[in-house]
Amino acid sequence: MGEWWSYGVADLLMFSPRTWYRLLELHNRAWWPLQPVAMVMGIGLLWAINRRARVALPLGLLLLGLSLLFVAWEFHWNRYAKITLAAPWFALAFAVQGLLLTGVAATRRNLTLPHANAAVRTGSVLLSVAVLLYPVSLLMWFKPMEQSEWFGLAPDPTMMATLGLLLCLCRSDGVSRPRLTWLLLSVFPLVWCLVTGATLWALDASDWWLMPSVGLLAGGVGWWQSGLAQRAPVPV
Repeated sequence: MGEWWSYGVADLLMFSPRTWYRLLELHNRAWWPLQPVAMVMGIGLLWAINRRARVALPLGLLLLGLSLLFVAWEFHWNRYAKITLAAPWFALAFAVQGLLLTGVAATRRNLTLPHANAAVRTGSVLLSVAVLLYPVSLLMWFKPMEQSEWFGLAPDPTMMATLGLLLCLCRSDGVSRPRLTWLLLSVFPLVWCLVTGATLWALDASDWWLMPSVGLLAGGVGWWQSGLAQRAPVPV
């Protein structure tokens, strides 16, 4: 047996690329036609944010929270756990994140979107990519649509949308401690960006760089914008 430092990420995986994409295909088949329903709900959230609707943030937090809980149970716990021992820990992280978002939605009813700024614009872009473009991104890598990842059902687009909404939240007029709020609510999504990037890299997937890049962008913008809001706090 070689020394532990001689092992790479690929050596720790318990499944092949074929197994991973087959898992996605079976997951999509099991829940069809929930995918277009989730897309319509995501489009509705985008519309509400772009219109600066008063209920955009509370409803968005509730929608993303429930989506994360669904992914935690159905994807990670029921499916992913069959091919990797790490999946129950992923399920726990997604469940905690989902409970955090639903908790904020239930307890903070004065969350309103500010006028367009870098955080809101970046968040809207990430939400748009997660809802509209992520499902068809596999076509760029010559993969079948049956193996697509959909917002609300698969981990990566759901976490991307979560980061997008959190960017909008960190500049909300109803957040009294923007930087602390950003740090607490973005930990799991940012860590997931690294975890899924490393996993896809080990699987030799062409899009392994996407989620780490999203995490880097969202982390930088969130830290910058929450700092600006911190210097001009809005009383609750």
